[in-house]
Amino acid sequence: MKSDLLNNSLYKRLIIFKPSTSFWITAFFCFSIWIYLGPLNWRHYDDYDPLNNFLSWLGVYGFSIEPNSLPTNLFNTLLKAVGEEINIIRIILVSFWAQLGWGTYPPIWNSIYLSISSPFIIFGIDTTRWVLILLGFLSNLISSCLLSSIIIKIITPFHRSYNFKKIKQISDFLSVLLITLNPEILLHSQTYMPYQLPIITTLIFINFISSQDIQKKEFLLKEKYIFKFSNFWAIFFIVLSLLMGYQSLIILPAFLLFILQKYNSLKR
Repeated sequence: MKSDLLNNSLYKRLIIFKPSTSFWITAFFCFSIWIYLGPLNWRHYDDYDPLNNFLSWLGVYGFSIEPNSLPTNLFNTLLKAVGEEINIIRIILVSFWAQLGWGTYPPIWNSIYLSISSPFIIFGIDTTRWVLILLGFLSNLISSCLLSSIIIKIITPFHRSYNFKKIKQISDFLSVLLITLNPEILLHSQTYMPYQLPIITTLIFINFISSQDIQKKEFLLKEKYIFKFSNFWAIFFIVLSLLMGYQSLIILPAFLLFILQKYNSLKR
């Protein structure tokens, strides 16, 4: 495996370290705080309206909507053809319509948050808020794992002899703590305006273009330390991350310029 990794250009860039015991213990502690705080007892308009829009088109719990544009009128005509009563076809159509996003939100935000939480509406809107807490915390754990990997890559070149496990434990502890207990991230993560999701895009690309050549530390490439991605899944995660926020319009050109510059420098 070691030789395969050294010959694989994608692995040389996308190296994500597995969470340590410290990561999971800290995650449990922070999640307990999230549960203790519970769902927000207030909603910003940008948080409330995506769910309101979904329920209004569905026509449940007394919600209704008045079409005010050509696309909404056409969609409303389609729903009338399907029938006023709630049926599986109407739910599917409204679900797809909701995936188009709301306002300036990237469509994938609703694809993740609204699609997963909306089925729990049968248990009440408050139940969907608890689902959002779980979704938000899981997304923050992904960010924490990526951040910890970056920290390891930064520290590695400056330490010829060190206890990797100890540094990994500290790195995981700080990453989970700083991200999951950041007040702004905590508040947005459990709403339908998950502004924390684009963090994943940034952290994946920082991991991907990290200049630290950790391949020289061969013991770090042991399978027990890193996630083993095939080329397909590595590319899939990178492309998927581009959909998390509109900042990708800046990150992608910058990344391409970085690749071209490095290619030119290698030719010289």
